[in-house]
Amino acid sequence: MYAAGLSRGGFFCHRIAAELPHRFSAIATAGATVPDSVAYYHQNRKEIGVLMVHGKSDAIVSYDGKDHGYLSARRSYQFWQPTNVKKKKKLPRSLIKIKMIRLLRRSGK
Repeated sequence: MYAAGLSRGGFFCHRIAAELPHRFSAIATAGATVPDSVAYYHQNRKEIGVLMVHGKSDAIVSYDGKDHGYLSARRSYQFWQPTNVKKKKKLPRSLIKIKMIRLLRRSGK
């Protein structure tokens, strides 16, 4: 199951990801960073996919965060990053060959 949200819905998605990682595969947020309460109460996070989109021109939810409200976009990334680093798996040679062919076709060679 996946969850996606914009602004307040995105804040809620971060909470869902922290509290229910066993029920959700991933979340996607736009214009929402990690709320301070989520960062405080959920130090032991489990692995879950997270996609965040946040611009610096957002006049409502600041890219730089808000004291006693929510983390900055950069700190939100840092919040999720340690739980979502995986060791790179070796791709089978057949997949590598297919990917190389696609890259060559795109480049016109």
